[in-house]
Parts: sequence; C-alpha cells; structure tokens
Amino acid sequence: MKLKISLKTISILIFPALVSCTKSEPVTPAPYKVEGNLITLREGTPFQKHLEIQKVQTVKNGEGLGTVGQMIALANPPGDLAHTGIAWTELDPDFSKILKLNLNSFGASVGTALGVTSLPAEYRGQVKVGETVEVSRYGLKKSSQKGVIVQINALKEKEDSFKVIFKLGQGQDWYPGTNCEVKYPLLFVKPVQVPTTAILHEGLQEYVIKRIAPLQFQMVGIIIVNESSDMAQVVGLKAEDSVVASGAILFKPELHNFIQDRKEGLHVLQ
Repeated sequence: MKLKISLKTISILIFPALVSCTKSEPVTPAPYKVEGNLITLREGTPFQKHLEIQKVQTVKNGEGLGTVGQMIALANPPGDLAHTGIAWTELDPDFSKILKLNLNSFGASVGTALGVTSLPAEYRGQVKVGETVEVSRYGLKKSSQKGVIVQINALKEKEDSFKVIFKLGQGQDWYPGTNCEVKYPLLFVKPVQVPTTAILHEGLQEYVIKRIAPLQFQMVGIIIVNESSDMAQVVGLKAEDSVVASGAILFKPELHNFIQDRKEGLHVLQ
C-alpha cells in the first residue's frame, strides 16, 4: 500500500517546528545605561547587589601635588652631519598637534626632553610657566630631576582637567613614551582617602565611580598622592563625595569606551 502525503500535510507538520526553532529568547535589559561619563542604574536589578558605596575619608595632613605624566618629545642631533641644530623625535606627531606644541619655541638644545601631564581644573590659575617641577621615573620617586613648565594649555569647555607641558634640560635618557611622575612643590593639596578597590586605571590616568544621585554615577579622573596596600590618598574628590568602593571594576569596559570616544588625555600606547 502506498502512503500519499500531500504538500498541505507537509506544511502542517513542518511549519510549527520552524517557528519554534526561530523563536527568539526575550532580551534582558541592560542593568544600566551610559551617556558620556554618566552611568544610570536600572532600578530593581540584581546588579546593584554587586556594588558597595562608601563615603570618602578626610585626611589631616596635606602635601605637594603629584601627577602621572609621559615624555612626548626628545631633541636629537641632526641625522645629516652637514647640518646643525636639532632633530625632534616625537611620541606621536598627531598628539603633538592636539597639544598645540611648537617645538621650536622652547629654546631647546640636544638632549632636551618634553613631557606632558594633566591637572584638575581647580588648579588652572595656580601654576605658571617658568615654575619648577620634580620629575621621576614612574615608580621610582627616590631619584628625581628638576624640570620647568613651558606651556599651559587652555581649559576646554566641560572638561575637568588641563594639560601642562614641562621641559627637562638634561633629558637625553628620557625617551618619548617613558612614563613619569611629576610633583608640583608649590601646589599644596589636602587629599581624601578611598579604598584601592575603588580606583580604576586607564592609560596613564586613574578614575573612580562617584555617586551623584541614588541611581546615578559619574566616571571621575583623580590623582593618587599616596597609596598603601588597601587605601589611597587622592585629589579630585570632595569630603562629602561617595564612590563605588567594591564592584567598580564592573564599569571598566565603559570607562575604556568613554576615554576612547574622547580621544584626549595622555597618549595611550597600544
């Protein structure tokens, strides 16, 4: 006996199976949304249980402000012996343009090195061209070299920091890309204290996630003044501020995207 199956019968059998295979799973909404440097949590999500918020602690003693910087240019002898003067080696010519560097305006000679660092906006009127800074290799504060501020860039609208260019007269060993620590002896600051777990490192800058409303947070650049194994004294926060003390690392991808979108700050080597 031959079994006859019509096209209609086949469609009745197969079509529901196809529908069930292609049916998409419901999409779970993200636990937060990001707009610029602002993070807004969605109310009632389990994500909030992973975040511990703490108020910053005040510190009694103050000290000279220190920041992290990077060397960006070095004056070398000209490659052609028939010529005199200097030939600049730059970390990134495009980055030099962003900083509006005029390399011929600094009275440089062979061995002169230029570096850049950032300062919080509140110090914009407190530093001057010609002032001395102390420059040491990153992580080696015991050995420092005197530098001079040669350029202070304008504070851009809606920015929380500005760039300072400094010069080392005997900087032949300070190759472009070298990370450094820059201390401003004349800038006396009173830091606050936060747990080291609250600090996120991106490029050559440190950040914290500051709470500005019950469900809203802001990615804020800070400067570490002093640090122990579990606590850090920082500049860039006020005594009444609260930060994400535990769970801040969950926002690291958002911080990375924010910095990349701005395409500013210190040059980040890939």
